[in-house]
Amino acid sequence: MDEAAHIDPNLFYKTIVPILQLKNTALLALSSPEGNENYYSELLNLKDQNGDDWFNVINKKMVCKECLKGDTAKQLACDHIKQIEPWLSHRRFERLKALYANAKGTALQELAGMVVSEYLPCFPEADIASCFAAKPVITMSSPGIVYISADPSGGGPSHLALCAGYFDATHNFVVGGPVVYSFKMCSVYNSLYILFSMLYISYPEWSIRCICLNMYGKISLKCANSSWLSW
Repeated sequence: MDEAAHIDPNLFYKTIVPILQLKNTALLALSSPEGNENYYSELLNLKDQNGDDWFNVINKKMVCKECLKGDTAKQLACDHIKQIEPWLSHRRFERLKALYANAKGTALQELAGMVVSEYLPCFPEADIASCFAAKPVITMSSPGIVYISADPSGGGPSHLALCAGYFDATHNFVVGGPVVYSFKMCSVYNSLYILFSMLYISYPEWSIRCICLNMYGKISLKCANSSWLSW
């Protein structure tokens, strides 16, 4: 498969993968990578049931380990790995960087062979890791008000996520309780039902002060004082 990262994943999983059941069958795939969310990027790190690499991956990344620690500009400027392919022109390679001046992520994918995510996270990864590494807070009593936050998928590869939390006596917001996520629009209602049910079991005296969700203009709900959902 040439440019394997750009084919329809359904073609790969429904047509190509079943063929691999045949004896004396091998799969060769060549591609410039896409983002972390791309199915081909996930295959590069796929493990089998024994924890071994599923594929024999040959990575032609054109950025050295030291330059990988820098920003995008430093990564693109890396010249510590020399091209050995005789059909490639180093002069043209350098000139092409100017064409990608406004698309540095794409430049790293196409010229440097790097997996670069096209989606920008809301919070830095270091801050997220710090939150998960923090000491857990033990809830000694049922909070008076439970707030629910909803993060719609926005049509991208992420899921719709719902989580709950409350303010403690020191005005710190404690995130806890059940976390529910959903990808398909038809299962959003079921996800909300599961979350509300689990909260009611944990905090029978709970009260939802406000919850507002708007996704594609199709869903709008408000709840207060344990009232149910309105669509």
